[in-house]
Amino acid sequence: MGALLEKIVNRTLWTLPSSGTLRGYDNPELIEFIFRKTTALRHVQKPWPEMSNALAVLDFGGGFGVHYRRATQSSANIRWAIVETPEVVCRASSLATAQLKFFADIPSAIGWLGMPDVVYSNAVLQFTSDPVANLKRLCGIGGRMMVWDRVLLSAGCEREQGRQLSLLSENGPGLSLSRKRVEYEIIRIPEGEFMRAHADYRLASRDGNQSDRDGETFTFVR
Repeated sequence: MGALLEKIVNRTLWTLPSSGTLRGYDNPELIEFIFRKTTALRHVQKPWPEMSNALAVLDFGGGFGVHYRRATQSSANIRWAIVETPEVVCRASSLATAQLKFFADIPSAIGWLGMPDVVYSNAVLQFTSDPVANLKRLCGIGGRMMVWDRVLLSAGCEREQGRQLSLLSENGPGLSLSRKRVEYEIIRIPEGEFMRAHADYRLASRDGNQSDRDGETFTFVR
């Protein structure tokens, strides 16, 4: 019911005039907005049984830890390293615990976490400045499982670069009523390039559709 309500509210907000546009994921107002939404959230998503056997997870672009909160419903003692922008890492400092840490780069995260069981990323790769380099870094870690949620790819052989708009209310977990928009750069890398980066893995599942705004979800295992 919560997800349906969010969809209805956001659909309504899209029909209303914008009250301003924030540009880029490093925008201070956007960062503060997502931080407050995350910390105010009382109910996380449904349990995540796929994480029940995971002891260590690297979350690339995990914001302020909402994915970690979901994972702890299935694995209470899971250790979770989030790699984020320096601005998010600074704002998230008060949220760090013995099991949840925030880092501005992948080597620092691995230094604390060790070899992760799972490398996870949700709707982030296409919004980084160099998605191919980030993809290769993450695949090169060597975790036993790679999970990509909401990936947007190019169907052709070329990268597709442009700009995308979202509602401010669509950023971060939970419901809000802001009419502001967020504009950000998007780079869709070719599907073939994405798949080749996982040469050391086997594709275990693939769901979704690139024609949808949320793209596809991929799970690769060794």
